[in-house]
Amino acid sequence: MNKFYTFVLAACTCITAVATSSRPVRITEYLPGAMAPVIASPDRVAALADADYTEWESLGTATTDDIHENMEASFNQYCREGDEKIVIANTSEVMVRKLRSDESVWQIKFCKLFGYSDMIADYNAASCYGTITQTPTGMPVPSMLAEYYGCRSIDFMCSVSYSEARRIFTLSNAFFVLFDNQGFKFNDYAYLLPDARPDIDFGFYVKAGGMKSTDRSITLGIDTNGVDHLRYITRFDQGFSTDDLNAIIAGACDYKEATDDLNIDYTNGYGYYRVLALAYDDTDKYMGIYKISGVFSNLSPEGTWAPVGRGVWHHPDNPSYPLIMDNETGEIEMVYFPEDKLYWEVDIEKRTDTDREIYRVVNPYSPSCGLADTFNSLLDRMFNGNDAPSRPETFSIDDTFWFVFDVTEPGNFSYEYDRPNGLGDHNYFMSNRFYKPTDGTIQHATFKDGRVCFPNYSYTDLIIDLPGYDSVDNAIIDIDTDTPVEYYDLQGRRVAKPSAGIYIRRQGTKAEKIRISN
Repeated sequence: MNKFYTFVLAACTCITAVATSSRPVRITEYLPGAMAPVIASPDRVAALADADYTEWESLGTATTDDIHENMEASFNQYCREGDEKIVIANTSEVMVRKLRSDESVWQIKFCKLFGYSDMIADYNAASCYGTITQTPTGMPVPSMLAEYYGCRSIDFMCSVSYSEARRIFTLSNAFFVLFDNQGFKFNDYAYLLPDARPDIDFGFYVKAGGMKSTDRSITLGIDTNGVDHLRYITRFDQGFSTDDLNAIIAGACDYKEATDDLNIDYTNGYGYYRVLALAYDDTDKYMGIYKISGVFSNLSPEGTWAPVGRGVWHHPDNPSYPLIMDNETGEIEMVYFPEDKLYWEVDIEKRTDTDREIYRVVNPYSPSCGLADTFNSLLDRMFNGNDAPSRPETFSIDDTFWFVFDVTEPGNFSYEYDRPNGLGDHNYFMSNRFYKPTDGTIQHATFKDGRVCFPNYSYTDLIIDLPGYDSVDNAIIDIDTDTPVEYYDLQGRRVAKPSAGIYIRRQGTKAEKIRISN
């Protein structure tokens, strides 16, 4: 079984409405994206209402998965005693009608969607894509939402795609509007008609190259079932919109076709490369199945570099992880990292072809890091047999994953975000990449007294200690080889008279980890 690198368009967002106190506050703001539903103008609504459509025709009763239980929980946590509980139905009869003057213009009606009001989507049969504009659901309003937020009506809006070949509707960008543009956002979910074919699909896996820092391209193999070929376009560091979808379908852009594999050239260097792919049958008809796949190139950082010394990287997560759970007893086997596996030395290099103070270290979650053997042994125990393909392939590659940071401006600190760290594209032990520092979401990294700190890198802070280094005002100091021996504890603090324990021993630019006994 091949490992998929495919991500469905309109990435899933976790439910954000969670009440943690008597006054719930975690209500999501609706920020429309490129593929978000369009708010129809009053003129458009009036024109559609007056249009000459065919009679409504039933496609059958469609069923969704257990997302209705999540919806119920999210709403009902705002109910007080005596409130009418919201009960979400997981079935809806789906009906369709077509514009007589243009049969590519449809309306799709989801009868009593969620068990309350009808929802109508304006739909384009050529692109297999449409939207439900903001529509009242008819759900009872929990008293806490009414009191704290002034909610008088729970409205709903989403994007709708339909694959006639699969007989499946996908509702994406699903958003319940409570007031203004505030509300609950849910994962994408599907409604399956009685004769649905969910097995018709396609996906990608890494076939060749692309993961090493020396690779200039990647080849993605294609796994298909019931799909004849793909049309696709690629893009660097940008998303896609419905305009791209329509352009591929209309043949109005330079798309490529593929049946077995496709190639992505890293022509723009390091970064995130995306593919928008559409499925076609053997008559070259669009099947209403489209996906976004993305890969990060792991090209080496630009510029020329020279060594300047060594530091200590701290594993930021807990020293223990749940490994295996006994389904019968519920007992969880824990694994504990030994103390000397939670810290390790890193070589530090400075970029020499610029006046900026830019440095890099080998990301310690590369195969050569201090935790490589520990991680690999745990992955062997956690993922085997049929689960083996889930193991991060990139972690076993003998290659370098770089972490680059810039300390040029006093008081400021920046670093490359989204660069792969060697753990693959799954979050087994910690975050799979560095978060982008954004005001209001996470704090910026700091560099003070020889300690680099990246708040909220994963479950806890990530810290790199740079023994012998100063703050950003005096960036990084290279120490002469004739300097005296210095000792630092594993937190990077200098120790004048070390007692028994593990220390970093440094003399000039040479550093090593040692154990001192009584």
